Amino acid sequence: MRRTDLLYELDLARNGSLLRKTTRGDDNGYTFTRASTGSMQGSSSVMWASSGSPRVEWQGSVPYLLVEPAATNMVDDSRVEQWTATNATRTDDQTAPDGTASAVLVTDSTAGNAGLLAEPISFSTVTNRAISFYAKRSSTGDTPVFRIRATTASATRGQIQIAWTSTGGVSSLTASQGATLLGSTVGTPAGSGWHRVRFQPSSGLVDTQTNQAQFLPASTAAANTGAAYLWGVQAEATSYATSFVGGTTAAASTRVRDLFYSPFLHPPQAMTAYVKLREVGGSAGSGVVLHLGSSAAAASPRLTIAAGSTGSYVATWTTTGGSLASTVAGAPAVDATVELRAVLNANGSIQLGRSVNSAAETLGTASTAGTLPSAWVGTRLYLGTGGTTGVGNPNPLGVVRIARGVRSLAEMRAV
Repeated sequence: MRRTDLLYELDLARNGSLLRKTTRGDDNGYTFTRASTGSMQGSSSVMWASSGSPRVEWQGSVPYLLVEPAATNMVDDSRVEQWTATNATRTDDQTAPDGTASAVLVTDSTAGNAGLLAEPISFSTVTNRAISFYAKRSSTGDTPVFRIRATTASATRGQIQIAWTSTGGVSSLTASQGATLLGSTVGTPAGSGWHRVRFQPSSGLVDTQTNQAQFLPASTAAANTGAAYLWGVQAEATSYATSFVGGTTAAASTRVRDLFYSPFLHPPQAMTAYVKLREVGGSAGSGVVLHLGSSAAAASPRLTIAAGSTGSYVATWTTTGGSLASTVAGAPAVDATVELRAVLNANGSIQLGRSVNSAAETLGTASTAGTLPSAWVGTRLYLGTGGTTGVGNPNPLGVVRIARGVRSLAEMRAV
């Protein structure tokens, strides 16, 4: 396939920009909005984007565009600056992953009581919850525990224990008490020895009980002593963890949704849409990864790639005659690299293919034939959301391409 067959491209690793020059000498252009600041993982630290600025996050050497739904951090003091120490001492103003003096060194120096740092959390009534935090090894290299504790019930609703390497890396994360790790079993490096850990608490967590986030720097064993650093604790009412939403006030902090779209002036035709993303758990929701058509989420004609309701991905072609869909079932693992290829054929049928971690492509069943209208109602390509008001998808986007005609996965990769 020639590059002149491309109708749209976003490839940060190739182009180093959110724009791609077309054969006409113009660029795709884009509009981006977010009415709040937003964090992102840089190449060696957590960084902050100002209101209205898009975010490009780095995982290892790979850049991704963040187009996330709105999020609320239910931990009031997420930077741990006012958490209560019990049988432990806190040393404030330590250097955090974002370079600010807002992290805490927690030390349990007396055997006989398990020292900890704690903060109440008022969980919402939803069943889906995701917890994340940043931790760093101290010079003593102990095995700290982060847990959610129902103090009124004297029950732990999920805990993670960290084992460090001698050089400050994470050798293992052990989930217990009903906790489920999200993603890597050694956490996500955040720079300067910091690691971000993500997990789901126990399904036994009850929002009406008095719940606390607790950090025990020397494990839960009363006889142990030790120290560790803590920062950036987050609790979200979702099954996945999004970028850190920080705050030091006595109220939950919020991040406003990202909105990213480009003009798409080519008429409906046989075409192939390709998306390469990093799975953070967005397949478990119903958010839209790619939406081609009008700014209205339900207007037709439209082509969408979205998460299904049971961990699947689905490509849908909708015209005034109805909707046609092709589905690939099964939720990819968190942190997997996922490639999605939606083919709109000349007869108006749609078919989705999916590859996980460069494995062979799995094809969904092609739909029946449909129609190809001569024009769109609107001429926009939305990434990470279904139009201006549709449900968003949190998965970071690495590559998005749309090409004329029916193209194989190999062709869409090799452009």
